[in-house]
Amino acid sequence: MKEKTHYFVISIILLLLVTGCNSGNKADDIDISALNKNAISPGDITILDNNNQKVYLGMSRKSAEKILGSGEQSEEEKNNYDYEHGVKIIYVNDKVIAISLSSESENFYRTIRGVHIGMLKDKVINLYGEEYIEEGPMGDESLLAYMYDSTNKKYLKSSTQDHSDSQIYRVALSLDKDGLVTGMGMLPQFVPDDF
Repeated sequence: MKEKTHYFVISIILLLLVTGCNSGNKADDIDISALNKNAISPGDITILDNNNQKVYLGMSRKSAEKILGSGEQSEEEKNNYDYEHGVKIIYVNDKVIAISLSSESENFYRTIRGVHIGMLKDKVINLYGEEYIEEGPMGDESLLAYMYDSTNKKYLKSSTQDHSDSQIYRVALSLDKDGLVTGMGMLPQFVPDDF
């Protein structure tokens, strides 16, 4: 139970950084047939701007800021940076380790799978799959999370088990009462060894 609470809290913390809702993004037209609904990989911790420039897990801060512009360092957390259009990045050793998007990201950024602020829950499920969703309340909103154990090559339906020997990747989304994405966070459970 302690382990589940820990994982859920991490997802909530990332999502508390982001809020808002709207709709409309050209990413709705993404070809989902080329995506693997049966695995989340380090590549899923990637966002694209409207010019299809990518910011991704492991990217250097210098390269990320060529796309995002200069970030403003968080006063509370020295590794957290805020960027224009609602992008927040956490760096470890000057490499991207986590990405979150807020309502300000709508019409500017989307995930590698095409999920964007304002997208309906049903479309998210179409992109990531339905079988391995972890859902829960988060204040006035709800949390939708996908977790994938890349060590054992399987989705996790719940974070109640001990996965300390595995590398888990998470994609967590906040949804409003109408089922629209209002924020999202993408992160690994542990910092990968090559950092």
